[in-house]
Parts: sequence; C-alpha cells; structure tokens
Amino acid sequence: MLINGWLSRVAATSDKLPRSAGTTPEVPMRLLLPTLAISALTACGSGMIALNDTGAPFDTSSEDTSDTTDTTDTTDTTDCSDSDGDGVCNADDVCPGSDDGADRDNDGNPDGCDDCPNDRNDDSDGDGVCDSQDDCPGSPDNVDSDSDGVPNGCDDCPNDKLNDVDNDGVCDSVDPCPGDPTNTCGSSITLTITADGYASEITWELWLDTDYYYPTDSGYFSTNYATYTHTYDVQGGGCVFVDDSWGDGGSSGSVRDDTGAILTSWTGLDYYSYGTFCFN
Repeated sequence: MLINGWLSRVAATSDKLPRSAGTTPEVPMRLLLPTLAISALTACGSGMIALNDTGAPFDTSSEDTSDTTDTTDTTDTTDCSDSDGDGVCNADDVCPGSDDGADRDNDGNPDGCDDCPNDRNDDSDGDGVCDSQDDCPGSPDNVDSDSDGVPNGCDDCPNDKLNDVDNDGVCDSVDPCPGDPTNTCGSSITLTITADGYASEITWELWLDTDYYYPTDSGYFSTNYATYTHTYDVQGGGCVFVDDSWGDGGSSGSVRDDTGAILTSWTGLDYYSYGTFCFN
C-alpha cells in the first residue's frame, strides 16, 4: 500500500535507488515502515480511521473521555435553630418551647399548646371545662338554678334543690301533692310541738296558704316538756312560726300529712329567738 506522504520522501532519494531508464523506482518496503511513530489517515467506507506507525488502527477503547468534575454545591446554608430541642426548626415549630411530637389526644395540637391535652374535642360544650373533667358534658357546668351542685343539663329537677322528696317521680316544684308518694293529696295535716324545760318562753302560730289558724286550746305552753298535737282538715301548704322569748330555742316539732309523711320538722337547735318552718 503506497501513502502519498512517503512517495515524496522516496522521490527525494530516488537517485540513490536502482531503477531502469524511463521507469518509476521501486520503493523498498522497509522504507514504508519507519521506526518513528506516525499517524496516517486512510479512507474506509464513509469514516476516517486513525492508524499507528505499524499501519494498524489505534485502540481507543480504553480512552477515558468522561468529565469527572463534581460541580454539585453541598454547602447547607439553611438556618435550623431548634430552641426547644424537639427536632423541628424554629421557623417551622408549631409549638415553640414545647415538644411538637407530644400530642396525647392526637388532635394535631401539641400538648404544650393544647388547653385540653387529654381531650381530642377539648371543651365540646364551650363551658370552659375540658371534656374529661366536665361534670355535665354537653351542658354548661356553671348553670345550676336550684344551687344543688348539679348543673341544670344533668339535673332531673333543675328547679328543686331536693328534687323529688317523696320519690314519686314528680319534681317537687310541680308535684300536686308534695310529700305524698301516692299523689292522692291527703285532706288533713297534723301539727306536733314539744316544749323544752322552759315552756313558758315558747309560743307558736300556724299559717296556711289560704287561712289563718290559731288554735283556741293552745298557742303557748304552761307545762315543761309538754307536747301539743292537733290535726287540721285542710289541704295546701303553710308555715309554723315558733318564738322563744329567751332566745335560746328549745322546742321541737313536725307537720305530717294524713299518710304520715313528714312535710317539715325542726329541733330546738334549728333556731334561737324565732323559727319559721314551711311545708307544701
């Protein structure tokens, strides 16, 4: 195979080579294989192939042409101060000063910022008391019309401190016959009063809702420790007024209906100068 570059070199030294007149000198093959490493190009199909000094194509399979330069900037410029040590940066902290991960009732509000940390619905009735401590959930705890310690919403008889004294299922304030579980409303009441050792100091009166009764056979005591009992054929409520002139109390008594149920009662320790004991 002849290469144009070498032909010029051969031509330059052709006078030293044997030749026949009028003919092109023959170039020895040794001149075509110099010891110096050179590259030559030859046409091969549609591509160009690099040849080494032996005429063989260069082996470029092991040549590393990749760019290994790492241009990634790994510098972390984020400011993540965590004052409360809960693992959440201050800028993203839901509850600064407390652990964002502590949420006992799973309501999404960390315990440190949750008014009711044990109640998922917190204070569902809005009465200012957390549900887990609410005496009457669903109703305001601070509304107690009869001051019996039971909020209206959980009080069967919200207008009656004693609720239903005769246990007839009817609240006292609407019971037609308070003190009478049969609700037949007895037609009489019995008043009983007992004096102490100073009977002369005691006087009493009975007032009913519709009439005034002052017993003609009593109203005062003349005998120490005496007991006065009288039955009145009436219905309705009233009051017994007891007076002690010395101001140390002393008498005791009760009012019962015709079933024997006690409508009101008192002892000598329940008053001093003047006592009022009413019944319905």
